[in-house]
Amino acid sequence: MLFWLINAIIFGVYSLWGLIEKKNNKYLMIAFVHLCTIATLRGAHVGSDTYRYTIDYLRIVDGVFNGSTIIEKNSVFYYYLRGVSLFLKKANGYMIATAFPTVSIVFYIIKKYSENYYASIVIFLSSYLYFFSFNASRQFLAIAITMLAFDFTQRKKIVSSLVLYFMAISIHNSTIVFGVFYIFHFIKWTIAKYMIMSIATAIATVLKNQFLSIFVAFFPKYRWIIKSSYLYKWSSSGKSSIILASYAALAVLLCLYWILSSNQIIVLIINNKRIECESTINKTQFLFELMAMMTVTFVINAFFPSVILFTRVSYTLFVYIIILLANSIENIKGYKYLLLALTLMPLIIYMIMKLNGNYSGVLEYYFFNG
Repeated sequence: MLFWLINAIIFGVYSLWGLIEKKNNKYLMIAFVHLCTIATLRGAHVGSDTYRYTIDYLRIVDGVFNGSTIIEKNSVFYYYLRGVSLFLKKANGYMIATAFPTVSIVFYIIKKYSENYYASIVIFLSSYLYFFSFNASRQFLAIAITMLAFDFTQRKKIVSSLVLYFMAISIHNSTIVFGVFYIFHFIKWTIAKYMIMSIATAIATVLKNQFLSIFVAFFPKYRWIIKSSYLYKWSSSGKSSIILASYAALAVLLCLYWILSSNQIIVLIINNKRIECESTINKTQFLFELMAMMTVTFVINAFFPSVILFTRVSYTLFVYIIILLANSIENIKGYKYLLLALTLMPLIIYMIMKLNGNYSGVLEYYFFNG
């Protein structure tokens, strides 16, 4: 835990410097270098599944890899690692190949879409997304690619976005859930449409078995899911799901208030002070898309809190909380800093508890030593 405590202090110092000096872009770059260095230079046993992947990676380096249960021969991921192996011959090539693009894309999305870099990065850390990526590095690489697909769609490059989406699926099939974003993107959103979508999503949970059957039809290797989804091995107490669901709901509620308040539909008054928000002109469609994805995250984690497989699938959409929650708080006038503190403190406590419990196998950190 000492390693993480030292790095928390370092993070706090340069974050405070960035805030005081208003060096937002420099802060973002320093945070990127800091977090990327930790992720890429970690040892082979930092992250529960890291060692298994590094063994396969070394076999790829040696030219003796014939496929495994975690990396399929002739898959996109295999050819990607094979290309990296031409330049990086040691086991840490795997960590660099997955962590560097993942952290880079997350920071690119923060740079482009966040209105509060500090809040977005703290949410990325405290929601445990950063630490979980040490374990599920292949999945998070795929998630990062869907984030690029999201960006391409916002820039109206739909074909390129779809290419990235299918590439992500080929790397980790769980990212197929990102397909709902394309539906959300082409809806011309209103409050009424959002409410209908939310109700429909909740009702659709009764069709979970049908959705699983469709998934298995596309990816037969996961046929075991239908029989084992609810076995103890793939179940948990649901505490993490409760956190994810709660914060997804909070992000949606704050964003809804932002939209309603900026249009003078609802304005809260606390201690005779109107709690108003910045205008959402030219942002409304974008915000509804993020809210729709967060709503799906909420439903998955609220309705199936103990099913680990569903929780892991939801990360593909939950990751956008680093934008939605940060921006929603940033655009609320009055009590903004109090709201930010009340929002982040429980998440930070959650992160500390997860770290102390060695979730994802990241507590005992050490640098790769060859």
